[in-house]
Amino acid sequence: MIFIEDMKQGILTIKSNKAMIVLSMGLFGLCSFISGFLPATWFWVFCIAVFIMGTTSMGFNIPFTAYIQRTVPSENMGKVISLVTSIMSFAAPVEMFIAGPVSELLGVSNWMILAGVLMVFVSVLCYLLTREFDIPLKKESSVSGEKKSPCNW
Repeated sequence: MIFIEDMKQGILTIKSNKAMIVLSMGLFGLCSFISGFLPATWFWVFCIAVFIMGTTSMGFNIPFTAYIQRTVPSENMGKVISLVTSIMSFAAPVEMFIAGPVSELLGVSNWMILAGVLMVFVSVLCYLLTREFDIPLKKESSVSGEKKSPCNW
């Protein structure tokens, strides 16, 4: 299976950056979906769900940045990172431009449910459409048996 390599000392390891991105997107969508069903009296549960949604962004951004660093030549790295950052920064106002009117029409809780379903759908779709391109992360080791840093610093 692509997602789980092994369990060592209770630590879950994931075989690929893509799997981490897909799991993060799915967890984000699941928390959004659950948040849409919470009654107003369960505010603290909603806060926990939103906290989890916020932390899943690290599960997306870190593997995505690592992928860019591994695949883009050094001389183009700054250009690519700034382009990706610009696109992601531009997405936030566009997202609010869409989410505001839609949540006014449907209601905020229905919008959370719909957004959650869409995020889970997109994460499953990403997994299925990119499955053939998945390359498991390789564990590098030196002669002495120590693990090398993937950044080669």
